[in-house]
Amino acid sequence: MNGPGFESTRSASADSIPHWLWNALPLVGIVLLGWDPLVVVLLYWLEFGVRLLLNAPKIMLASGDRTGRLPDDVGCWPDGPTIRLGTAWLAILSVVVYGLAYLVVTSGSPLWSVFGEITLSRSGAGEIAAGTMVLTVGAMLGSQLLAFRTEFLGKCEYERVTPAIQFVRPIGHLWLFFLVLLFASGHTVFDGNPMMLATVLILFKTAGDVLARRGLRIQPPSEAARSRTESFTPTAPPNWTGEPSVRALTLVWTPVIAAGSVLAVSLTLGLYGLLILDVAGQPYTGVLALGGMFLVATIGLTAFGVVVLRRRYGGLEYHIYPTGIAIYNTRHETVVRFVPYHTIEDCTCYRGVLPRALGLSSVCLRLEEPPSGARDGRFRTVFSSRESASFGADDDDVDVMLRALPVTEAQRARELIDNHHRQRQTEAKTA
Repeated sequence: MNGPGFESTRSASADSIPHWLWNALPLVGIVLLGWDPLVVVLLYWLEFGVRLLLNAPKIMLASGDRTGRLPDDVGCWPDGPTIRLGTAWLAILSVVVYGLAYLVVTSGSPLWSVFGEITLSRSGAGEIAAGTMVLTVGAMLGSQLLAFRTEFLGKCEYERVTPAIQFVRPIGHLWLFFLVLLFASGHTVFDGNPMMLATVLILFKTAGDVLARRGLRIQPPSEAARSRTESFTPTAPPNWTGEPSVRALTLVWTPVIAAGSVLAVSLTLGLYGLLILDVAGQPYTGVLALGGMFLVATIGLTAFGVVVLRRRYGGLEYHIYPTGIAIYNTRHETVVRFVPYHTIEDCTCYRGVLPRALGLSSVCLRLEEPPSGARDGRFRTVFSSRESASFGADDDDVDVMLRALPVTEAQRARELIDNHHRQRQTEAKTA
């Protein structure tokens, strides 16, 4: 049975053929070049690294929960995908978290010594193996870039996946790699027959790769998300207009961004860099270089975060109309988000410690429970092939914040919203 959100068994099987062929290629290295079977696992280790790096731009391109463009969104080309600079922190976090996880595990396994032997070997066989590995990694990168172009961009998958879902998609491949590594570490049973070990590894990994690919595939949702069905065209001037205080937001968030940058750079360079120096046999001579990279990367990430913060909120305006609240993008002259009054459950003013010191307040709109139950089960069907794009929206789809307004303006906005909300409820009851 075929239809929207479903694929035929024939097409799914045909789609798996390239994965079987690709994963079987290391047999050539074992038969013709005399590779150790652990080199096969090393290739899979490098493949996950390629996947992980390409997942970062996918997170920043994912727009399944977006109704309009924020000022920090950068269009790739007309009518094409949009790079969401505001999700760069999530992309960086994915590289740090997943990268640390699989580097820590592999650093204590036989795979790490194999990697060191291949990279440090000066013999002819070692150079051939290293060159073959470089060519293989290049082929991996080309294959993944082609899939990125044809599937994620060409088939507009970025329109059906949210940044949160894209963040968790590598988990399946990460666990698969862990299982392959554990299996390969107990290879003493196959010491007399390395070809058998390599064949079993390839079959095990390929089968798991195909299953993970099918389970993590993003299909069109069976029901359009509520945030993507609302549209708004203003027919009259707004009753109230406000804009966030960019200076105050910068003062509040810059220390947080700086602390996060220091932590991210420390974890990344501290572990990645030291492990690489350890493999290269130079654990101390590169410390000064790592220190310089640490300083430059920390300053760069902090500056990038502050620029994105100012760019995002420097082009926003909040408009209150008789029919709902609109978040307006002055840079692109578009409506980012429109919230009708009938979808609002509660409206409150929120003031934290620093906003109180700066004389600011934010208006928090608590939305009603969506029909799909997104709030209570946001990750309930992450690995479902049909429902994964119909939920899991950003926090903006649960709570809408009119941020960093002067206290008097925030109170006035809340009163207007409450009055319009009550008026809509009364009209609905009388109707």
